[in-house]
Amino acid sequence: MEEATTYGSVMKVCRLLILVALATCGMTTAVSVQAELKVYEVDIQYREELMEILQRLYFYPPNGQERRRLATVEMLSTGQVVIDASAQTHQEIAGVLKAIEAAKPSGSPTLTLRYWVLSGRPNEPDAVDGGLRMLEPVLKQLEEVHGELGFTVDARLGVTGESGIQTEAGGRPLFVEQTAITDGITLNLKLELGHELNQMRQGIATSLTMQQGEFVVLSERSGAVDGKPGMLFYVVHWPAK
Repeated sequence: MEEATTYGSVMKVCRLLILVALATCGMTTAVSVQAELKVYEVDIQYREELMEILQRLYFYPPNGQERRRLATVEMLSTGQVVIDASAQTHQEIAGVLKAIEAAKPSGSPTLTLRYWVLSGRPNEPDAVDGGLRMLEPVLKQLEEVHGELGFTVDARLGVTGESGIQTEAGGRPLFVEQTAITDGITLNLKLELGHELNQMRQGIATSLTMQQGEFVVLSERSGAVDGKPGMLFYVVHWPAK
């Protein structure tokens, strides 16, 4: 939970600097300045809140007058932030980003989570896949509930990131966005998972707590899998060291 505290301090610093910038802009009368277009790299865990703050800051009614635009702020699909503003405004924004960078948690532990999408079909043998061996404890539990099934690994993905830092990985057919916070024993995980099946995108959004070495079935769904009746299972594993 130390990372969450640090993140809070980061945004306090960010808001403090923005209040200073607001005061400065409020005292400034209409001045003709030449705008400059710049692209900023922003860590993924700060992007949305920073975008919201910047858009409020640089498009507001100064001194109760008619609204005016001090800067144009947009986010690219790459996650980069594009800002069209005066040199003074760029200095203020650079100061905010510098404060965020300085307050980032250091020495956060790195962890890897493994994700699987499994299909299970009744009255069929398991697929010849060495990856199923490490999933045997999970497969046995699933068969205790659903009866004998033939399992196939439809997709798999390993995601490595720092504790407390939002991490994205994958693409098609499997995509994961996760934020995992750990003390080395227990893991608090918030994730969004997207899976493409039969040309349709399916998704899961959930939060959970797990122990190192544990397998967790995130979701299970029944229906047609490649045109055959069966079930889909979404599994996450935090490997023991």
